[in-house]
Amino acid sequence: MKEFAFRIGRESLYLREDKRAPLNSIRLVESKNVKPKKDLGLFPFEPVESLIFVPPINLSYPHPQIFRGRESTLLISATDLYTVDEGTMAITKVNIYDPTDESKLKSIKGSGIWHFVDLGPTYMLFNGTVVVFKMNRRGAFGVSEKVFVNDVQTIQTGCYHKGRVITGGFSPDFWRGDWKTFFFNYLESSDIGFKKYIDFGSNWVMWSTIGGGDILAWLYPEFGMSGLTGAHESQNYILEMLKRNEMGFMPMPWQGTVTKVAPLGNTVIVYGDTAITALIQTSEPIPTYGMKHINYNGIAGRGCVGVSENMHIFIDKHNHLWMITPDLNVKELGYHEFLKTLTNPVISYDDLLQEFIISHSEGSYILTDGGLGSSEQIVTSVIPLSGESKGVADMPTGTRPAVIETDTFDMGVRGIKQIMCVAVAGGGNCNITVAVKARFDRMSSFSTYSTVPVNKEGYAYPLTSGSEFRLVITFSDYQYANIDGYIEVRYKLVDKRGIRGIYANENVT
Repeated sequence: MKEFAFRIGRESLYLREDKRAPLNSIRLVESKNVKPKKDLGLFPFEPVESLIFVPPINLSYPHPQIFRGRESTLLISATDLYTVDEGTMAITKVNIYDPTDESKLKSIKGSGIWHFVDLGPTYMLFNGTVVVFKMNRRGAFGVSEKVFVNDVQTIQTGCYHKGRVITGGFSPDFWRGDWKTFFFNYLESSDIGFKKYIDFGSNWVMWSTIGGGDILAWLYPEFGMSGLTGAHESQNYILEMLKRNEMGFMPMPWQGTVTKVAPLGNTVIVYGDTAITALIQTSEPIPTYGMKHINYNGIAGRGCVGVSENMHIFIDKHNHLWMITPDLNVKELGYHEFLKTLTNPVISYDDLLQEFIISHSEGSYILTDGGLGSSEQIVTSVIPLSGESKGVADMPTGTRPAVIETDTFDMGVRGIKQIMCVAVAGGGNCNITVAVKARFDRMSSFSTYSTVPVNKEGYAYPLTSGSEFRLVITFSDYQYANIDGYIEVRYKLVDKRGIRGIYANENVT
């Protein structure tokens, strides 16, 4: 009986974008501990090297997170902030103080994922409940700076963009009593145009002057009123900045809460829980920001945005993955079936590998230029260090297998076929097995009928019959798992009721 061939190309070996993909479109429904590379095939995932801190600190997902700033490397858990010595990985706990009483120590509240704004000697950290910040007010005088936490005025998020700090998502009681008095005393008698202070809300954003120092004044009124106010009312710098439009604020054109802001080219993307908007930097007639609507879905959580210089990816509130480019082109990538079960995901960007890591409490998905793969490694954050990708990560010990499972195929012909041989063009110094799942009609579930080894020439002989099939290929050690060629299924036609004329010798996907 004549044999025919059905080939699965290496370019197909990534997780399927949509579970409704048509028959024989051939993607993967499982891809564990391997990742695709565009035009190259399937390769082992490359784990982030887990930093060993001194003293040790345990990973308790999604904490701690590491941030590498211009002047400091910081490690922050849900409750504690540390500075990191990159040479020895020694960590030193930072005392946190009350900004209204600099002699009083305070604790960090909340358990949200941290966002980081880096201004060199000044920085800010947001977890959605509190703002941890360090100023550089006394640094020029050789005085050690303290780190403060504000748990009265909530700001959800912040980022740095072309010299300015953009913040968003403000608590209803953002204006403290002393700031309300400040505005009542000055705004009504000024020519700035305001008659009273403006109540911010959770869907507002604010941008600072160039340098960003004024942003801390709102969190630390004592600094704002003494450090930014001149000897006379007419010299009030904050009012002057407002009048000259050096700083500003605006509500987003949607209800909800701003949960993430991040730079992308000349824009800042404002991610909310109900919608997404781009702030577009303009200079005429005055320096300010305009707006462009992006998406009405919003994002699924604080960690659901991955940021690189050339691209953002985000998980929307319906658990679909999207991509935004600097020209504000928005593209849906899909992958809903894999992302829908994730709890509190964190997306990190690996600068060296140029890949996004979508981590959750049980592992990670890896988005490459070739598509989506997955791993068993949990990653809360990653930084480039000494020419390598390092971070806070956890990987099960011992030898880990790699597993892929193809989507459904019927070789392009209905009826019963018998798979005679499966050729795997790839693999390395590890044992490989092929399991065939089969069913005889589309209403039935798949059953695994055979699991056979792949010999050293790359062939397995499962001898399995059915109408529709899936292949499960297992590599005993993920470090040697690769398919840089193809998978070829050799089969015979057992049931020829649907065949008319000459049947083609080859079917290739």
